[in-house]
Amino acid sequence: MKLVKHDSLEHIQFDLTELIRINRLVRDRVDLEGFRHWYGDLDLKEKIVLLLHLHLFAQQAGYDDQLIQSAAVNASLPADNLLVTQALSFRGGYCSTFGDEESWLAGLSAGERSEVLTFFVHLFALASNAALVRCTKESCNHWWHRDLLDEAVVRAVLADPDYAQTSMRDDA
Repeated sequence: MKLVKHDSLEHIQFDLTELIRINRLVRDRVDLEGFRHWYGDLDLKEKIVLLLHLHLFAQQAGYDDQLIQSAAVNASLPADNLLVTQALSFRGGYCSTFGDEESWLAGLSAGERSEVLTFFVHLFALASNAALVRCTKESCNHWWHRDLLDEAVVRAVLADPDYAQTSMRDDA
């Protein structure tokens, strides 16, 4: 993670190794304990950044009501759980009712954020894996759909300053 200053505000951003880690922890199977361990080692701002990334990535992968229901079940939460309902009201980090997602997450209790973590992990995993099923080497242009479980691919991604322009086609 790195601290970035924009004007007078400070923001924490994940570096590429952490973005790869997020994707690896949901590839093939959900490593919820891996997420929980990582999350437990973070300070509050870093925890919120992880939650924001998980939700954003789930949104980018695309989810529907069926995936939401499945993620809630996998997270042992009722689909009508207030936290789930509120979390899903954010699009691109904003909701007209609750304002910005970062502030909403910061206002939750530690236990509530833990529930949101579990839900977001499952939502991202389901959405990402559904997107991977739809993708082919010819049609996909996302670097994060590369075989990030392959150490050689991870080394190639980390070594390429233009990694964001790579895709499955680059994995030989």
